[in-house]
Amino acid sequence: LVCNRRGWDLRHVRFYTGVPTEKQSRTWSVFWANKGAAMKRLGIEVVTRKLNYKTISIKLYDQVKIRLLDGSEYSGRFHFDNLGEVPDGVILETDTFTEKGIDVRLAVDMIRYYREGHYDIALVFSRDKDLAEAVDEVKRLAGDPKKVTLASAFPSASGTGSGIPGTLHIPITQPDYDLCRDPRNYFPKP
Repeated sequence: LVCNRRGWDLRHVRFYTGVPTEKQSRTWSVFWANKGAAMKRLGIEVVTRKLNYKTISIKLYDQVKIRLLDGSEYSGRFHFDNLGEVPDGVILETDTFTEKGIDVRLAVDMIRYYREGHYDIALVFSRDKDLAEAVDEVKRLAGDPKKVTLASAFPSASGTGSGIPGTLHIPITQPDYDLCRDPRNYFPKP
């Protein structure tokens, strides 16, 4: 959709993501294995790295504001076992993960594929500021800014900034995202 609207000739798609092991999360491991296989059948190159999990502790006090993933503020109270109130200073533990190395792999591929002449336009669906150095290196290799177009697409409604520094920023609206979204269920069967 993005390439089509800009008149860009889409020749190759690479998908980069972190994936949990089956031991870390069977549900998400199977999901990504199934989705990755479906993408490969469509000719998409899938690049994965293992997610690193760790347990973090959060100490709660009165007046702590919790921001939810959708950006809204959680206005309720935390409740444990049969909805008992969480006393001041209670410690919550949760597992969290980080993608280690997937941004490095993407950056290396951006530079390598440009050097090998595989593209003159690169569209990256990311806002990862760490990719700015790879963008700068590709521009340096190109010499003439007209030889390469580097763009980053990202959700326009996120309210958390813009694209990768040094790229053409292409916000994606929710309706456009919904048009491109894969509706298939890749989760394991119960």
